[in-house]
Amino acid sequence: MARVTLAGWVTFPGAVINALLAAWAGRILDKRGARLPILTGVSVSLLSLFLMISFSKDLSNIEIAILYAVYYGGYGMSFSSLMTSGLTSLEKKDHAQGNAIFNTLQQFSGALGTA
Repeated sequence: MARVTLAGWVTFPGAVINALLAAWAGRILDKRGARLPILTGVSVSLLSLFLMISFSKDLSNIEIAILYAVYYGGYGMSFSSLMTSGLTSLEKKDHAQGNAIFNTLQQFSGALGTA
């Protein structure tokens, strides 16, 4: 299998988990507030990153896919909750600008992480 294809299959489960946990975090946010999904998401992401760094030389492709899915699930929980919480603190007329700022920062951080 080509390396590019393998990289896509390794990251695909993370994208699915991200979408599912972002929706679940939204339910938690509605019921209990933003604090729980943000702290849970950040904690899960940091734990996954720590495990990836600690065992980076010994991980198989499946283990990388699982840890990446855990990382990206935590990211989905925290980022969607941060964005919702941040936008609710703005006036209605400023929501478009706030959304643009969040998306721009997300793109910059993704580009920085890739580089």
